[in-house]
Parts: sequence; structure tokens; C-alpha cells
Amino acid sequence: MKSSIKFAVLACGVLGLVACFLPVVSMPGLSVTFWDTHETQAVQTYLVMVGYAAGAVMGGIGVVKGMTRSSAVAAAAGFGLVLVTFRSILGNLWSSAIGGKLLLVAAIGGVVVSLVAAALPEDRATS
Repeated sequence: MKSSIKFAVLACGVLGLVACFLPVVSMPGLSVTFWDTHETQAVQTYLVMVGYAAGAVMGGIGVVKGMTRSSAVAAAAGFGLVLVTFRSILGNLWSSAIGGKLLLVAAIGGVVVSLVAAALPEDRATS
């Protein structure tokens, strides 16, 4: 059976993109998503979204054509970009609303599964 790690890479990328639109701050009468910051912090917002999109695209390519080491490394770089962008607020994301938690889980999980996929590419996998 072929490796299913490519689906985990794809899932982390998609989860991160979806989390960008979920509440990071939520209280009665106020709900703020990560996407809401694009007006004041456009570069960081788009860098994070590009990082998650890179992971999702590489995971999608892996599903269609098989996950190669270069695809896995590119996905890991995308998820790593997200973590570097969030480096100053990583601790705060875990104590935020569901959107912040999922942003953090998707980035860390994406790096881990991408590195596993790079270590065990499908072109060397056995059936």
C-alpha cells in the first residue's frame, strides 16, 4: 500500500487556509479573524496564506502524482514560512479562539508530516 502521508500534508495546508477565516478573537459582540488583519498587516497575512497554499498545493500534487522528496521539502518550507511569520506570537495563538489554535496546529503538523514525507518519499516506497 502506498504512503498516505501526502493526504496529511494536503489536509494541513487546507486546514491552515480555512483557519485564516475562523475567529482568532471571539467575545460577545466581537469576532476577529486572521484575515481581518490583511488591511493593517498585509505582508504577514499574505505570507501566511502563501505558506499554507504551498503546503496544500504540494500535498495535492503528491496525491495526484505521488509525493516526491522535492514536493515534501517545498511543503515543509511553506509551513516553516508560516511558523517564522508567527514566531513572536506562537504562545498567544494557543490561548486564542479556534482559528488561532488551528493556525498553530496546521503549521506545526504540516512541518512534521512534510518532513516525514521527505524522509520516506513514495518513489522509494514499497507496495
